[in-house]
Amino acid sequence: MTVTVLGVDGCPGGWAVAELDVDLGRVVAIRHEISIDMVIRAVADGEVAVSAIDMPIGLPDDGVRSCDREARRLLGRRGSSVFPAPMRVTLDADDYVHACDLSFAASGKKLSKQTWNLVPKIAEVDAALPNELAERVVEAHPELGFLRLVGELLAPKASPEGRSARARALRAVVTADLLLYAEVPLEDALDAVVNALTARHVHLGSGRRLGSGHDPTGKPMHIWW
Repeated sequence: MTVTVLGVDGCPGGWAVAELDVDLGRVVAIRHEISIDMVIRAVADGEVAVSAIDMPIGLPDDGVRSCDREARRLLGRRGSSVFPAPMRVTLDADDYVHACDLSFAASGKKLSKQTWNLVPKIAEVDAALPNELAERVVEAHPELGFLRLVGELLAPKASPEGRSARARALRAVVTADLLLYAEVPLEDALDAVVNALTARHVHLGSGRRLGSGHDPTGKPMHIWW
């Protein structure tokens, strides 16, 4: 029986999803999904062993998650790519100003615009993911995935050098055609593929986990790599 895992990254209009055959050790498909529901249903139905998503899952009521601090420390100069997870209360905000007010009341800090732009996708994952799947639908971060794969930090992913370095790092697990003809931007396809490698690590028991504890709803505040 074929065992597959998924790597997932947010992209314009939905989600970039890379499907990796664990036994082959290769990505067999990269596709665009409008909703995260498909990813979570595939895990719930047993069609997929593990999904690793580049999106905060466990959300604090106040303060900074330890997994975010640990990720920034590991990534050094690339640490700014780890946006602070928003306070859970901000998922109910009507707009950015409202979100800042709610965040400040909860933690003494306002929300960055970059984090606010992620809130709709964070809320989508939060609403769709039942706690009982939280060990198989996990949070990942592509920069950590590439650090583990390559052993060093790469140039920013938005730069030509960074895209080329990421594609070279992944050439053993994904074909150039799958990357170039994917229905998602190349940067998101690359991140989805490296997240699939993290999902494989989690499935095989070789995943590395940052952070500890759970949020008040019971979701883990961990980043896997």
